[in-house]
Amino acid sequence: MTERKAVRHGEWIKLGTETAVDAVVCDVYESTRSNGADAAVVYRDAEGRAVYEEVRWDGSRWDFLYSGPCGLHARCVSCAEKYLEVLERGRTDA
Repeated sequence: MTERKAVRHGEWIKLGTETAVDAVVCDVYESTRSNGADAAVVYRDAEGRAVYEEVRWDGSRWDFLYSGPCGLHARCVSCAEKYLEVLERGRTDA
């Protein structure tokens, strides 16, 4: 198994490949969960809504667990609240 890339809470990452999505890391799991998730993030969807979703490290990049929309409205997830401010400010390191 490939060791996942280290990330920190509040760090910006890219998800996917062709249409990479900027996301803020909300939680990093000590070990991969049974559903394959390695971390949780908040990001803006195509309509500009803040979404909370679990993601996985595939050995070379961060990616969504599922191909379709599977996240929750980030404002309804208490652990995501403090990362919404980072998301609102936008990425400054890109």
